[in-house]
Amino acid sequence: MKYGNIVKSADTGQNGYSAEEMEQVNKFTRHKLTADEVYIFPVVMCDNELDRDNEYFTADTLNQLADRFIGKTVICDHDRKNINQVARIFSTEVVHNPSVKTFNGQDLYQLTCRAYMLKNESTQPIIDNIEAGIYKEVSVNCAVASQKCSICGQEYYSGNCIHWRGHSYEGKKCILSLSEATDAYELSFVAVPAQPGAGVAKWYKGDEALKKKGMNNTMEEYGKIKSALAELGVDLDDIAKSEGKAENELPSMGAILAAVKKSFPNAAKSEDAFLTASAVKSAVGKEMTSEEVIGLIKSANESAEKAKLYDDIKSKAIDNAVKSGVKAKGEAFSEDRYRKIFDSFSVDEINEQSKEWENEAKSLIPTGRKSEDAAAKGADSLAMCDLDAFKL
Repeated sequence: MKYGNIVKSADTGQNGYSAEEMEQVNKFTRHKLTADEVYIFPVVMCDNELDRDNEYFTADTLNQLADRFIGKTVICDHDRKNINQVARIFSTEVVHNPSVKTFNGQDLYQLTCRAYMLKNESTQPIIDNIEAGIYKEVSVNCAVASQKCSICGQEYYSGNCIHWRGHSYEGKKCILSLSEATDAYELSFVAVPAQPGAGVAKWYKGDEALKKKGMNNTMEEYGKIKSALAELGVDLDDIAKSEGKAENELPSMGAILAAVKKSFPNAAKSEDAFLTASAVKSAVGKEMTSEEVIGLIKSANESAEKAKLYDDIKSKAIDNAVKSGVKAKGEAFSEDRYRKIFDSFSVDEINEQSKEWENEAKSLIPTGRKSEDAAAKGADSLAMCDLDAFKL
């Protein structure tokens, strides 16, 4: 599970904390705290059991997270505001329980921690709620590099996986194994542990359909373009590889059109070199008049220019969408992640998502008039222009 709970301890709520514990606590303080000034509580953060999101950590990932969670803050409802920081994790441990087996027959491993908070008037209600068992459920927020599908064994968001977690395929349910921990953000008190927005990869809960939609659209589009280019003797896979793209990831439109242009006979490079009917037939596979050849070359040049402009428009649309996302989501918004997602989207889809975030941001900001830089407004309008003129 990506969620856990606060557990009972013999010293919970007491001042008999060991010297070793206080030494660990004071690594994070500016002045030395005493046992009377702090409240320490133990937490089972998460384990390698399958959770309600149809995901599970590997045991190795739990060990990686153990190191990364030391020193991280404890907040409420994953709301990253200073006022919501109530405690800090000062030690972690992965506990092995061989007597308990997980859903896939593995030994149970639990990531546990100990956290401290100051004892004062503002924290006393929290301490009382912990002691009364009201504040009991917690959820971890962290990042992992790998989310593998149990059906095909491929990365869930790679563009190659066509399955949906939680769905069954020939009697086998799609679940995700989470591995290769890259970062740990916080531990949070939550009312519903597996709620959207509370969990190890909480951002994927909200935009999973959006991201998978983009991946599936790309795969379908890739197949169509590859088939069309093959008739001209152009290999789309080679173009994609030359740009360092992943499998089924489309290269830039400019690169595609440049390759198409090269497949046709170019104008003479020297005074002694001329296009011949046989050369045209050899390259294109059919006989063409000189007017048709010239028309193709002109068309390729115009298409390349349109493609470059289209790429510029898409880049601006992505910039605008990222700005909207930051306004709507705040610090929780991952710019790099969304830029990668938008690479597989059309400009219209990017603009649609941008508008959705803009509306979300407006709902969070009091109504009022805001000035707008004229140059910025003009630049933004580029991403919203009529794209029909750039269709090939």
